[in-house]
Amino acid sequence: MQKGKIYKAQAQGIGDKEIISLSIEFAKEIPYGDPEENEKLFEDQGRYLEKLLYSVLPGGTYDRLLGEMLRRRASKLIVSYGGLDDV
Repeated sequence: MQKGKIYKAQAQGIGDKEIISLSIEFAKEIPYGDPEENEKLFEDQGRYLEKLLYSVLPGGTYDRLLGEMLRRRASKLIVSYGGLDDV
């Protein structure tokens, strides 16, 4: 099992609400089944994970994480306009 430690955000704002410590465990493999059910599962887990990370990470770390995730997927976002290079 791989483990790592990351700093959590400092309490800020009205009341200086304490930032919780967070441990995330990836324990089971995803049960692939019906594509529509999987889409809902992916959406729910993605939103849940984002909410957890947003609530504990320092803003700079959260921003860099978003950048790294977009960089990793950027090639899937590039649209080919085939043939326009010849114009």
